[in-house]
Amino acid sequence: MRLLGLPKEILYLIAENLELEMDLNRFTRTNRLLRGLLTTYLYRNNARHYQSSALHWAAKHAREAVARKSLENGAQPLTRLKPRGPTALDMAVGSGHVGMVKLLLDNTTQTKIVVQSALTMAIKMRHSAMVKLLLDSNLFDLNRGEVYDPTFLQLAAWYNCPEVVTLLLDKIRQTSDDNIKKCSGALHLASRGEREVIVGLLLDAGVFDPLMSITDASQSGHEGLVKLVLDEARSYDQRKELARKALITATDYCRPRVVRYLVDFEDVDPNTADHENRTLLWFVAQLERPVNIETANILLSHKYVEPDLKDRDGRTPLSIAASLGMVDMVNMLLDHWKVDAKSRDNEGLTPIMRAAEAGKAHVVEALRPYYDTFQDRE
Repeated sequence: MRLLGLPKEILYLIAENLELEMDLNRFTRTNRLLRGLLTTYLYRNNARHYQSSALHWAAKHAREAVARKSLENGAQPLTRLKPRGPTALDMAVGSGHVGMVKLLLDNTTQTKIVVQSALTMAIKMRHSAMVKLLLDSNLFDLNRGEVYDPTFLQLAAWYNCPEVVTLLLDKIRQTSDDNIKKCSGALHLASRGEREVIVGLLLDAGVFDPLMSITDASQSGHEGLVKLVLDEARSYDQRKELARKALITATDYCRPRVVRYLVDFEDVDPNTADHENRTLLWFVAQLERPVNIETANILLSHKYVEPDLKDRDGRTPLSIAASLGMVDMVNMLLDHWKVDAKSRDNEGLTPIMRAAEAGKAHVVEALRPYYDTFQDRE
């Protein structure tokens, strides 16, 4: 008897006894009759026993017709071929096919997606249309990303995608205005990464952690971000304190552009000192890199700067620079009219004595003209 002469029930039994999906697929493709008869069974068998691999293939290659057949026969968009592998939804997002993603979302039975990889991938791709589609599904928890990973808003801030940040802020705001205030982590990343547009969006939305933001912006050397944060200060006193913190940080990290912007700021004290009375200039004078020289020059240009203020041990910035052999820094300090080349520390030592003690002959030669007598050099 010919194969096609067998009853349909027998053909189904033959299909059910084929262990390998490859054999079942070949059997189905023997002729048109078997293909029409067993295609539904083939897709259903794939969904039951092969983790909906046909749907994964369709999602990866943007084959909507195949995806529809798989879904109609029990395939699930969130199944994985491997324990830590991507879902079909992940593959569709990765392929950038919006239509396929919409089809899979419409056929998802879950009310919440536990694993957030699809939205994470869309944000990293900076695909705003894809992100909007995923957000509109209300399947994602916006307060967290993957385990040990940043939140979605932090991710969008770091990848510098203003459109995605705007979408996420709008969605977060729909839940509660209080949630917006908890997004300071995104502001932190945007400030550190010099994402000025992102920082502006976050500040406009009400995300404001002034101290952290001004510190990050000053440390990165971005005066535009410093200005943005200062403009958002809620009072004059807060603005003044933020400017002081920014000046300390920018000086510590030798960010001349930020220092230049801040020394012109009203009521910023260029003589700010720590608990040991070490001034900003004291710290800058310890190194002779070009940025240190430039930063020191900016501080010295301030009309209220006191370059001879002493630390707890009675040492001035000139004394520190001399003992460390920073001849260019020494020369620049000596050019300032307020610097006393003969200032003595608590041990009674002058800068030239400190330089001689440390064996810095080139600094001794630079200081020698400022000492009138032999006794001054002793």
